[in-house]
Amino acid sequence: MAKPNLASMNVEDLLNLRKQIDATLMQRRGDLERQLRELGGTLTDGARVGGGRRGVSALRGIKIEPKYRDPATGRTWAARGKNQNGLLRR
Repeated sequence: MAKPNLASMNVEDLLNLRKQIDATLMQRRGDLERQLRELGGTLTDGARVGGGRRGVSALRGIKIEPKYRDPATGRTWAARGKNQNGLLRR
């Protein structure tokens, strides 16, 4: 395909080119969404293929045994994630 010289095109030709590009992109998007459905995945705005959300651990909400105990207070913790104050545990 020959590259069009955009600087020499008039406005009407540029708008027609834009319509062709939009149509091609929509067709390719439809093809990709169809392939994804055939593979069993889903695609919605804001969601990633394969499920899950960005920045959220797959282990969030799963309780594990505590690793550490404060001898003075008896409090225990597993050293995972943020504490109740929103600070990272160390």
